[in-house]
Amino acid sequence: MSLSGDGAKAREFRRVMGDATDEYDWALRWRGHISIQARVARFGIACDRKHGHIQTATKPTHVTALHALHDEAHARSLAADVEWLKGHAIQGMVESPLYLAGLVNRRNTHPHPLNLVLGKAQAASPPLRPRPNRRPAPSTRRIRRSMTTGSCSIITD
Repeated sequence: MSLSGDGAKAREFRRVMGDATDEYDWALRWRGHISIQARVARFGIACDRKHGHIQTATKPTHVTALHALHDEAHARSLAADVEWLKGHAIQGMVESPLYLAGLVNRRNTHPHPLNLVLGKAQAASPPLRPRPNRRPAPSTRRIRRSMTTGSCSIITD
């Protein structure tokens, strides 16, 4: 049993990477969070970043798989960042009787995607230097936002 498509992802990676898949996949889970946190702090990006994630189980087989993930986090020195909740503890947290167990992960980070992209674009822009006695030149840089995907592109004329 796998949660959130982890099994399918691991199968695809394993076809190419073989035995290195498990280590790569675990590192991949955390590398993005660390990178985002570092850039947000370095450039002072206001992206409404929140910490935390709850992965829940609604079936006994999910409980087993989720507890295995909890054990792996402990084995990989993340015990302070994860918390195992079962029964009334998870049901009270999410205010629903549907969940049998949950893994609270306080290390994950969730930024506002558009604000993160705009902040990175601003950080990558050359600084504006005042030019005495000259009118400011209009910027040739535009940001186009796709209404279908929500992604952004920076276009320079």
